[in-house]
Amino acid sequence: MILGLMIAAVGGWLASLAGIPLPWMLGAIGATLIAALARLPVAPPRPLTSPMRAILGVLLGASITPELLAQLSALGFSLLAVPLYVACTAGVGLFYFTTIAKMKRPEAFFAALPGGLYTMVTFAEDLGISIRRLGLIHTMRVTLIVLVLPFLIEGLLGQDLTRTLAGGSSLLDMQLPTLAVMAAIAAVGWWLAEKTKVPGGIMIIPMLITAVMQLGGLTTASVPNELVIIAQVVLGAAIGGRFSGLELREIANALFHSCGYITLALSVTTLTAVILANLTPVTLWAGIIAFAPGGLAEMSLVALGLGLNVGFVVTIHISRILVVVLTGPVVYRLLERKLQEG
Repeated sequence: MILGLMIAAVGGWLASLAGIPLPWMLGAIGATLIAALARLPVAPPRPLTSPMRAILGVLLGASITPELLAQLSALGFSLLAVPLYVACTAGVGLFYFTTIAKMKRPEAFFAALPGGLYTMVTFAEDLGISIRRLGLIHTMRVTLIVLVLPFLIEGLLGQDLTRTLAGGSSLLDMQLPTLAVMAAIAAVGWWLAEKTKVPGGIMIIPMLITAVMQLGGLTTASVPNELVIIAQVVLGAAIGGRFSGLELREIANALFHSCGYITLALSVTTLTAVILANLTPVTLWAGIIAFAPGGLAEMSLVALGLGLNVGFVVTIHISRILVVVLTGPVVYRLLERKLQEG
């Protein structure tokens, strides 16, 4: 784990020197992925992932202002689009994985659902479905979307994502009470997440606590820039480290089919965003980031770097995850006989 974090930190630093968008996260992913392919022991830093997600929750909550809340008027219509988006994405994904990737239908069903990695793998494992390729497909989906979207955004919008993502002040300039409030919010939010088992709660609950306290004038909690960088490095190492111990042939096959699936999924995402941009105040890029089937934490960081409405993006991602969690197993049971025949 230590080696993986060191490699991730060096990758982030080199990416920041090269001017790559979201350098500390993308550089960490790239460096750790290369190290994993080179058979270096770069296991994901699991003990650090949860506290870093809690800290990111505080960072995201601190970005939610009354002005951002006023822009949530379009949320109702957008939420109605989430189940339709999930159904369309799962439909095109099921078609691709069964006809092009030649996966068995039960495996293809869970590969096509745009849900969380661990949720999809757990559902499939409980049903006796092979999870090795399934887990790799979902890992590749999240990784590719996180790697590709920032470059597209920076290239098409000219938005500098190398410097816009930051917390408050430097750690050395922050007062001890402010740091204590940040740490307390992160710790309480993490504890509540463990108790309530809310999907994505380790990040979401600290975000909500921070937002409520800040909007109520109770605190001006912020996260030191150094901790924001560390959090990105840890998340990047966690993503890249998932490829440790895998065969190159497995990764190449998953990469090929993940690219095919992501092309279809992002087409559905873009179509959804275009419709929302024409019917609601939601901007095109806010819609794309909100509906892109990437990771909640990673897409939230991209939204923050772009100056988009983080509350809107997080709410749509949570809704997508909940729709998949609540309907995925039910739909599978209803279609199980037909899927088993394939």
